[in-house]
Amino acid sequence: MQLLSFRIHKLGLIQETDEIRLNRLMIFSGESGLGKSYLAMLCHYFFDVLLDRSRISSFFEEKGFIYDELRPAFKNEGTAFTFRKKDFEEWLATDAIKYLEYMINAELPDARIEVYLPDAVDDEITIRYAEELTGLVNNEETYLRLSLASLTTRVKDNGFHEESPFSFIFRFYLIKCIFGDHTSLKDSFVFPPSRGPVLTEEIRPITGMYSKFKDCLYKLKRPVREGEESYRTVAALFSQVLNGTVSYTDGNYVYQTEGTELPISAAAASIRELAPIEQMVKKVDLSKTALLIEEPEAHLHPLKQRMMADITSGMLHTGAFMQVTTHSDYYLRRINELILLNRLSNREDFNAIAEKLGVLPELAIDTATVSAYLLERGEDGHAKVIRQNLSEGVPFASFHAALKESLTSLAELNRLISDYGRD
Repeated sequence: MQLLSFRIHKLGLIQETDEIRLNRLMIFSGESGLGKSYLAMLCHYFFDVLLDRSRISSFFEEKGFIYDELRPAFKNEGTAFTFRKKDFEEWLATDAIKYLEYMINAELPDARIEVYLPDAVDDEITIRYAEELTGLVNNEETYLRLSLASLTTRVKDNGFHEESPFSFIFRFYLIKCIFGDHTSLKDSFVFPPSRGPVLTEEIRPITGMYSKFKDCLYKLKRPVREGEESYRTVAALFSQVLNGTVSYTDGNYVYQTEGTELPISAAAASIRELAPIEQMVKKVDLSKTALLIEEPEAHLHPLKQRMMADITSGMLHTGAFMQVTTHSDYYLRRINELILLNRLSNREDFNAIAEKLGVLPELAIDTATVSAYLLERGEDGHAKVIRQNLSEGVPFASFHAALKESLTSLAELNRLISDYGRD
């Protein structure tokens, strides 16, 4: 697996970052208003664009590689065209900003990034063609076989194309180069803040973030899929957090707990926030899914915020790609425990240690699969993006100031009360 990377020159308050490389789990923390969501959405874009049937088509249109116009010149076999990897990287950098503007429903003046595709993507990309005749004599049909590296696809003349055939084969070529197999990425989800009401209310989204979430809800209505052990582990963890289960029955989401059944609209806010994610876990192949989760801890009691960290680890171990924003030190502390637990994984008594700590051994997190970034306000007012050292877990420096202020205020109040008593 060779994931791409990018560098931000300007994006909202963020300016001039080091190179940011995608990873299985990406965690963004820090003060509100500095751009955590922008960063998470930008990372998610690079998965989303590989599944979008229209975005990459526009790249070929801009390059003048329009299938219907070029097809008459394709005789026998030959080279359709060649373009540079650099050309597509530059297009991605521009299109990613358009994607962000759509997601937030606002312009991002002067936004500029650079994108770097992995070495597995050829510097010069060539699409070839070959005509084929199939069918019975005097009733033949002409197909055009397009090929790119080891991938081929057949295009029927006069057929309806939902996307450019050039985009179709190129998308799967990119997925193969990045993930190792062209079937390795099949779904993407965006879970915005306050997502629960979208399940039950008639909402007309203004931002693309909520539009994308609403458009994906049909996937949550699929039948429950039979999963492997990792899937069952995550589903069981969700049952603990929810103190029950959620199901989709007769056109409605239903929450079941301790023999009681009620519509999800009547459940607690925490249940409504988690229900879409729980349904996704049971109905899609997480090993081929990328998901952006804003504030997985929303509306949860601190103990259950810790349990959401366990769920995050469970999804990570299924092979999911996740981008997470968080304001919860409880969530991060639990992530840290799972990272530190992994350092003991070679010990013979590892399972006994995990049991004593009340942790499933399979939830230990390898730091190689995680990248954490802290957004911090600089003296000039701009946001600094700091990649965090995970050797001791995810640092939660942004919470230290709040804790220090709280302890200082508490100490001063206790002193004043004590002095008042003496008076």
